[in-house]
Amino acid sequence: MLANREVELGVKANCFLSRLAPKPGTIMLGDGGIDFIAASGRGFVAIPWPSIQKVRADVYGRHVRGIEVVTTDGRAIPFVLSRGHEVLRVIHAHLGRTRIVSMRHNVVSR
Repeated sequence: MLANREVELGVKANCFLSRLAPKPGTIMLGDGGIDFIAASGRGFVAIPWPSIQKVRADVYGRHVRGIEVVTTDGRAIPFVLSRGHEVLRVIHAHLGRTRIVSMRHNVVSR
């Protein structure tokens, strides 16, 4: 069952439920939460807003590459997004700033 009755934003995305096999599809944000529907038509992910503990944003400079949704039961679901800034704006409107955090990258500059 999908989380949304009304969709506010839909963008192309890849869902990494398995690190070896990304699923292309569409991520939709709306009144009920975050929905991902695979482009193949097989499979979906529905995450209601109350089930989201935090969202980690993968930011490089001013570009938002993707997000990782951490649920209250401890699952982390990563998505690579086509329009990451827009997705974060909708998430911010529903969850507030305190539940959006930056991903930590182990990049060493010499």
